[in-house]
Amino acid sequence: MLHFFKLLFQLVLAPTQGWDDIAAAKLDPRKAVMHGLLPLVCLTALSVVVAAVWEIHLDPLNLAIRAVTTFATYMLSYFVCIWVSAAVLPHLSSDGLISRERIQLYSAFVVSQMALIGLLENLVPARLVLLQFLPLFLVVEIAKARDFLGADADRTGLVTTMGVCGAILPIYLFSYIFPS
Repeated sequence: MLHFFKLLFQLVLAPTQGWDDIAAAKLDPRKAVMHGLLPLVCLTALSVVVAAVWEIHLDPLNLAIRAVTTFATYMLSYFVCIWVSAAVLPHLSSDGLISRERIQLYSAFVVSQMALIGLLENLVPARLVLLQFLPLFLVVEIAKARDFLGADADRTGLVTTMGVCGAILPIYLFSYIFPS
């Protein structure tokens, strides 16, 4: 678990080196999800309880619903990211070969960073504009994942578009569908 979070913060600090470190770590995608993504998503879902301190009108039932929808939003987005990446990546590499393990790791790390942003938003008492722009930094990290995913060098823009459509937009879309 700590190794996952170390790699997650390495990815935040230096995206290119972070993806190289993730590739060198040879993580098992299932363990990364079970010991990294899942605890972070659960923590983010539980952090909506802090909203009761800032928003007085929330009752326990609304807090429980908000926590469940937050959890569902991030986990559904993880699976959408895998699906979109698996559908698009073979067209972005010259040989058409993709690594399902790398797609799963990529999805786990990108959705984990979105969950980390959500956690920060839940813990801060006021809406900070800076937190609203953090997903734009994630776009840079997605672009740096091109080599990790095995896409061709001239396909960085398409990899970035795939990442935004597969990882970032579903979170906002599911948040809109399941309002809390």
